[in-house]
Amino acid sequence: MSGQARPANGNARPVTPSLDDPAWLARARRYRRDRLRWLLVDLATGMAVSGLALALRLPVVAQKRIARWLPARWLASASAVLAYAASAWLLGLPSRAWRDLVLEHRYGLSTQRALPWLADQLKALLLALPVEALVGQGVLAAIRRWPRRWWLALSLATAPLAALFSFLFPVVIAPRFNRYRPLEDDALAARLREQAAAAGIDVSEILVADLSRRTRKANAFFAGLGRTRRIVLGDTLLDEFAPDEIAVILAHELGHQVHRDLWRLILVSTAQVTLTAWLAHRLAERAARRYGRQLGLARLDQPAALPLITWLGTLAGLALAPAANACSRRIERQADRFALELTGDADAFIRAMRRLAEQNLHHPDPPWLEHWLFDSHPSIAERIAAARQFARQRRAGRDAEARHP
Repeated sequence: MSGQARPANGNARPVTPSLDDPAWLARARRYRRDRLRWLLVDLATGMAVSGLALALRLPVVAQKRIARWLPARWLASASAVLAYAASAWLLGLPSRAWRDLVLEHRYGLSTQRALPWLADQLKALLLALPVEALVGQGVLAAIRRWPRRWWLALSLATAPLAALFSFLFPVVIAPRFNRYRPLEDDALAARLREQAAAAGIDVSEILVADLSRRTRKANAFFAGLGRTRRIVLGDTLLDEFAPDEIAVILAHELGHQVHRDLWRLILVSTAQVTLTAWLAHRLAERAARRYGRQLGLARLDQPAALPLITWLGTLAGLALAPAANACSRRIERQADRFALELTGDADAFIRAMRRLAEQNLHHPDPPWLEHWLFDSHPSIAERIAAARQFARQRRAGRDAEARHP
């Protein structure tokens, strides 16, 4: 390997980024700390505001007023669900604005201004509201039909809904937020297609997304199922990473495809939803029995009960999140191993991990408790150590073959 790596745009950059620089490490540590503080404050504030709204019976008041305006029961119920979803979105808007427009700009990671950001938020709301209305109505219908087993019906619906979303996302949702163009680098496109073919994966397209409209962070991913399956490279990745680094990052994504990790993650998500919904069901029943009069909730099959179920489900989900993150980290380690075995290029993998950490300001070795509680991927330090171990094992294997041909 030479002392310089040349990214796709032809500009030379040092092989070793700033991970060993104490000033960079301190900055990455501050960024992680500030992100974590934001997350904890956002969760605590959201739970406190939602709990106060429940204590003041605001969902019940809203449901009764909507029912007076809209006498048709189904329309009033759907409108109440929409009102709750829109209210939650509006209450969370200041926190998201601080994260995206203050915190990310403070560390030089965001390129988006206020008006385009608000437009994205509104588009996300408009896309989410019909889905939330259908899901809310489905939950209420399940509670009416199976008052003691509705949580199981909700869980059984999780997998097909997640698969449908994965199929539709690249062709319906993603184009509303980013522009896509074919990869113009023919040599890199041929290399990536050959690599995908070697892994036994058919790819419909290799696209470049204009992530730089919003962020300086690098990313690449597979999107879609079946005929909608495509490789998506962020322009932030394409402009800053060398071709062999891009290839090894894609090999990691190919590992997810070969291992059918989308379905594994859907299975994990379904298990998490099952436990979360069951806990929310048990807690909501007890809350309705004990505090139903104060909350104005005699039954759980009315729209005003959805905020309570959501609030309790959030608590349950937080308790289960570390286990889900542990499963995710295991899946990511397996994809890393696949990438190393497919490419045989541990050096490129290590450079790619270091460059990802540098460009995304990702602390390479966070405190273990934070990592266990919040991180869905292995740490950069762990991934680099695994790549070095892989390289040592390959060298040892070649040496053994040379000694005993």
